[in-house]
Amino acid sequence: MFQSYGLFPHLTVGENVAYGLKLRKIPPDEIERKVHETLDMVGLSHLYDRPPGQLSGGQQQRVALARSLIVEPSVLLLDEPLSNLDALLREQMRVEIRRIQKSLGITAVYVTHDRVEAMSLSDRVIVMRDGEIKQIGSPQEIYEDPNSTFVAGFVGKVAFFPAEGLEKRDAQWVCRVGSKSLLVGRAAPDVAEGQDAVIMARPESLRLTESGQGAVEGTVRMNVYLGSSIETFVDTPHGEVLIQVDDPASKKIFAEGAPVSVDFNPGRIRLLRDS
Repeated sequence: MFQSYGLFPHLTVGENVAYGLKLRKIPPDEIERKVHETLDMVGLSHLYDRPPGQLSGGQQQRVALARSLIVEPSVLLLDEPLSNLDALLREQMRVEIRRIQKSLGITAVYVTHDRVEAMSLSDRVIVMRDGEIKQIGSPQEIYEDPNSTFVAGFVGKVAFFPAEGLEKRDAQWVCRVGSKSLLVGRAAPDVAEGQDAVIMARPESLRLTESGQGAVEGTVRMNVYLGSSIETFVDTPHGEVLIQVDDPASKKIFAEGAPVSVDFNPGRIRLLRDS
């Protein structure tokens, strides 16, 4: 089915891309030159005379991008531009949009509900909820140092564990998780002694050990093989926890149904206010 992406189906690819320049009364020879340059940039020069209805979804999206770029905007707004594409095309177009944006040096505002798009395309991320800004930062800051459980869950897979006996000691926090006492060096600004807090742990910041040797006891519910890693889902008293096991050939993989302990990489966890 033809997805318009704002394109005119009765015009060719070249005519669609030229449309904005024609409205600006640019000389025809200048329009022709810029259209070919812009289509070259998005890899579609060979489709100059093709009607949009005969293009794939990814090609249609690139035509729409070319039509926006050819007028040399000071800011490019992209509002959920990949929502109608399948998974493979979305991945290809993410790379293509990032490449074009970098090569042109243009400021782009990209609106999306897809965390992978937000993290892979952005220099700065603004996380919003109900029209209110919750946090602004680089993709790494938002992922590694979220300031709330909402932001932590929005930008990536995460598990939360209750932090008991919370106490501040110099630049570190001391707390208990399960049977284990932990030193946590990173905390959100609103974390305070005497208040409820949780430890935020990403799948790669957790590890599995033999039962009785870690902080939280559990049972392996399922292993999902992903090639370069295995995702292990563990049932614990605090709910289901996801552990990412990188390079599984070099590590012990616990069988489904096996009793295990979940332990922490202290340098990768963060305290958040429980709210």
